[in-house]
Amino acid sequence: MLDHCIARVWKKGGGIAGTAFLVTEKHLLTCAHVVNFVFGKEKNYTDKPTDSFEVDFPYFGKSKIRVKVRNDLWYPLPLEPSSQSDIAVLEVQNELPLGGCPRTRFFKKLDF
Repeated sequence: MLDHCIARVWKKGGGIAGTAFLVTEKHLLTCAHVVNFVFGKEKNYTDKPTDSFEVDFPYFGKSKIRVKVRNDLWYPLPLEPSSQSDIAVLEVQNELPLGGCPRTRFFKKLDF
């Protein structure tokens, strides 16, 4: 049932940058380096992107939705390889075409 929650993250110029996972009805979790690939940046680029971009849910067709990186939840790859970062939380900017992942009911109590 997790296939309902898997999203493809699209590069600005076309093509797929990586994957994200729907964890609440309004938030997806991905790697910061995937977001950097969206904008054509190096994987360890540390500035938080401010532009929105697109994801889709292949299980539910090809309808794309806009997302944006949460200001307070951007943890890019650091220059020191020993650090454990590379996380980005994405916020949905419009309605999900699928009505939400069935598993998100479990996460409803999370408050981002």
